[in-house]
Amino acid sequence: MKNRTKTKPTFEGEEGVTPIYDFISLGRLENLIEEELDLFEERTAQSAEIHEKALEYFPQGVGCSWHADSLNMARFPYPLYLKTAKDNKVVDADDNEYIDFNMADTPDIFGHAPDNEVTRGIADHILNNGCNTFYPDANLLEAGRLLKERFGMPYWSFGLSATDANRYCINLARIATGRPKILIFNGGYLGTIEDCSKWRPVPDGPIEWRTIKPLRPGEEPSAVTEVIETNDLEALEEALSNEDIALVLTEPYLTDSGFCFPEEGFHEGLRELCTKYGTYLLIDETHTQTSGPSGCKGLWDLKPDFWVTGKSIAAGISVGVYGFSEELKEHFEAHQEEFFSIIGASGFGTTTTGNPLAVKSLILSLQHNYTDETYGKMFAAADYLVSGLDAVIEKFQVPFRVEKMGARVLISFTPDRCFSFEDAFRSIGKGGYHEFMTLYMTNRGILLLPHVGMLNICPQTTTEDSDVFISLFGEVIQKMLGE
Repeated sequence: MKNRTKTKPTFEGEEGVTPIYDFISLGRLENLIEEELDLFEERTAQSAEIHEKALEYFPQGVGCSWHADSLNMARFPYPLYLKTAKDNKVVDADDNEYIDFNMADTPDIFGHAPDNEVTRGIADHILNNGCNTFYPDANLLEAGRLLKERFGMPYWSFGLSATDANRYCINLARIATGRPKILIFNGGYLGTIEDCSKWRPVPDGPIEWRTIKPLRPGEEPSAVTEVIETNDLEALEEALSNEDIALVLTEPYLTDSGFCFPEEGFHEGLRELCTKYGTYLLIDETHTQTSGPSGCKGLWDLKPDFWVTGKSIAAGISVGVYGFSEELKEHFEAHQEEFFSIIGASGFGTTTTGNPLAVKSLILSLQHNYTDETYGKMFAAADYLVSGLDAVIEKFQVPFRVEKMGARVLISFTPDRCFSFEDAFRSIGKGGYHEFMTLYMTNRGILLLPHVGMLNICPQTTTEDSDVFISLFGEVIQKMLGE
C-alpha cells in the first residue's frame, strides 16, 4: 500500500480551507456526498415533515439558530428531530437509533438521563422543591464549598449559561478597571456575547483569517474588541501596552474550529503580561471540562482572575458559573451597593439566575460526575477509541490525525498538531472530507458534532460503540481513496 503519511496538503476552494491531496478526488467526494444526502432524506421522512411544519413558527425550523448554523457545516438539509435520549443513545422521529458521540456538544457528557443519583436527585428536587423561589436556597453553602474545593477560585456567582457568565465577567472587569475594551484570540469561542463575536474568516481571495465585524448598527467594533492570533505573545504585549483593555478572554486551548493548542510557555506569558499591564484574565472551560474533574485549570495549574464554565457543570441543566478573586469580589460588592436602590440595574443576574434547581443540580453533578472514577471511565473509553482510529489511519497510510484531550476526541484531515486558528480551521476538512464523514456516520447510526469532526466520550460509551465508529471510519477513508 502506498505510504501517504508524509504528504503535506495544499489548500484550495472558495475559502482556501479544503485540503488537497493527489490521491483523493474532490469530485468523487462530491458525488459521495450527494449519495449520502439522498440516503439521509430516504431514512428521515418524519424529520423532514416536522421541519416543513416547524418553518411555519420558527426561522430555519429550529428553536435556536445555533442548531441550524451547526448543521450547515455538514450540509444537512434539515435537523434530525429526536424522540428520546437515554445514556449515549438517541432515537429520531423515524425511529432510527444512533450512538451519540455528540452529547449535546458537551452539556450531556455524563450521559442523557442516566439512572443514577444525579438524575434521581434532580427529578426529586423538581417534584418536591420546585425550580424557583425568590430567596436564596440553603444549598448555596454546599455549592460554594464544592466549587471552591474543585476549582480553587475564592468567590462565585451564577449565570444561566456560560455566555451569561462571560458577559457578567466582562461587565465586572470594565467596572474594576475603567477600561472599555476586551481582547480575544482569533477562532476562540466564548458564547454569543456581542463583544466576543467579532472575528470571522472572510472568503475573499487569499483568505483573510482575522477580521472584525460589527453586529449592531452604528457600532465601531474596534472600540470594544481587540482580536489577535493565539500564541502571539508579542502581539499580546503590543495590544495590552495601550492600557485600554480590561479583560483577556480565552479557552485553555481553542476548541470550536478544530483543536488549537497553546505553545509551550504561552499560558505563563499570558498571565505575566496581564499582570504587567493591569488587565484581568478570564479562562473559559465550558468545553474543556472534558479534560478532567478540575478542567485544564487543575491539569495545567492555570491562574486566571476569572474562571468560567457552563454546559456540563450541572449535568445538562442550563447553568453557568464564574469564579473570581478577592479583589474582584470587592469591586462586585461596591457596584452592587451603588445600584442597591434600583432593582435589577446592576447588570448581574436575572430572576431565575442561581435558582434552587440550578444550585441542587450543580451540587449533585460535582458530587457524582466530577470524580476521578467517572472521568476514569471516560478516559479509558477515549483511549480505546483513539487507539482504534490511529490503527485505521496507519492501515491506509493517510496523513490524517487524531487528537485527544481527556474525554474529547478530534479527527483532523491534516497531519500536524495545530497551534494557529488558520491551521486548526483547515484541519476540519471543510469542502468534502468533513461533510462526507459526518453524513456517512449519521446515515449508519452515529452522531458526532456536525460542525467539526469532534467526539465526546461519556461514561456509558462502550468498546462495542467505539468499534462501530472505528469500523465506519475505515469505510470512510476507503471510500475517500476510491478503493
